[in-house]
Amino acid sequence: MQPVRIRKKTGHGRKAVLYILAVSLITVSAVLWLVLKPQPVPDGGTDETGPELTLADHEESQLARITVRPSRSDSYTLVSTESGWKLETDPEYPLREQSVRMLAYYAAHLTADELAVPASSSHAGQACLSDYGLDPAVCSVEVTLRDSTEYTIFLGSAAPMDEVRYYAAISGNRSIYTVTSDVMDALNLQFHTLHPVPALAVDAELIDRVSLTGGADGLTFCAERTRNGWRLTAPVRYPLSDSAMESLLSALESLRFSTWVAEDTPQNRREYGFEGDVLTLSIDFAPSVLTVPDEEGAEQTFSIPASNITILRGGAYSETADYYLYGGGIMTGTVVTFSFLQRFDWRRYLSPTPFLYGQNNLSSVSVSVNGETAEYTVSYVERVLPNNELETDESGNTVYEMRVRKNGSSVSAEKFSAYYAGLAALNGSTVLDTPQAFEDGSAAGPLAAVVLTPEDRAESIHVAFYPYTEALDYLAVNGTAVMAVPKTWAEAVKAFP
Repeated sequence: MQPVRIRKKTGHGRKAVLYILAVSLITVSAVLWLVLKPQPVPDGGTDETGPELTLADHEESQLARITVRPSRSDSYTLVSTESGWKLETDPEYPLREQSVRMLAYYAAHLTADELAVPASSSHAGQACLSDYGLDPAVCSVEVTLRDSTEYTIFLGSAAPMDEVRYYAAISGNRSIYTVTSDVMDALNLQFHTLHPVPALAVDAELIDRVSLTGGADGLTFCAERTRNGWRLTAPVRYPLSDSAMESLLSALESLRFSTWVAEDTPQNRREYGFEGDVLTLSIDFAPSVLTVPDEEGAEQTFSIPASNITILRGGAYSETADYYLYGGGIMTGTVVTFSFLQRFDWRRYLSPTPFLYGQNNLSSVSVSVNGETAEYTVSYVERVLPNNELETDESGNTVYEMRVRKNGSSVSAEKFSAYYAGLAALNGSTVLDTPQAFEDGSAAGPLAAVVLTPEDRAESIHVAFYPYTEALDYLAVNGTAVMAVPKTWAEAVKAFP
């Protein structure tokens, strides 16, 4: 049996353990003190390292006066009254409620986005404020509370950041901050933007007529709605494209003014570019009937008479907006909103084909070629089943079939239908630089002519082809050619069944 040795612990080993524990406790205590010690508050009285940099926080009901010194506008003062905010110099002046409400909100509740220059920094001195657009400020807002407390908000130039930010400061605090563009937009409120902007209530379905006249190019454009589609009535009479007109009507329905500028006076017309032959937009609306429920749920009907909206375009407000005159006032409107007016060309709205009437909307088609005329009359009759009942489709609608007569005799409806479908499918038309007029009975007669009459016989379209070049013919509609077409068009017309 091997002897077992037992080694006794020495006294200095226990001392080493106690020493290590003591050092650990001191280290932990030091870390906790550094983490939990109170942070000093800077001179401005704001906790600049906090999650929210609140520069002003008051109830809006505490606001008594707001004086705004905006860029590109005269300064003004709003005072709080029992009936709301009023312009100090003219209490009867109408105010744009939403704009004033946003101004008051940010004047009372101002939170910075970031701390740009601490008060303790050497760059926060008065000499450096101009580097941030704060001396003088781009915009300043002086606020007086009901308890006579006063402070001023200063907004400066844009900060070099990925997202749009502006430098800002507040009286009593030497720090410089950044704020979002929402703050700048709300506080840098130009005087003319205080005024309410009239709203344009444009219902495209009620538009009967649209005209554009005047301007630097002497524009003339007049489009009228008919029972069979839109027609250009000036500078020439010509069918218009349904899709192009839908685009124009959509643009008219989206018209909005941006800001109020001034009242319509002779002096203001001169100042804002409304002298001479200015571009005029006129929109006529058909009479309509409005039905609305009353308090008891019963429908009440109101007749709305025909009406008109007339808008004049003046000079340029900026690269992105122009001045417009409407309803006794001068407003600004953005180039984007009024984009359809930029380089307006009536030729863009022309229908590329005059064969507009669908086969189910034809009453007659007259074709004349080399002195020979074929008169087609088109009608639709109910289709009768062998049991003498009317045939219906899956939805229960009566089925009709086309009947065609040529010069009084029955002809194949299938052949006529294919012929007319071929005419409607013709393409390749090009717009002429200058319209060409053709008088009826001229010595040089047309190569071929077609007269299309719709079912209601309200408006016939007269189509004729005249020689132009070796490859093209004039396409005259109602006596005027605004387009040239390939010679295959006249050949297709001549191939009538």
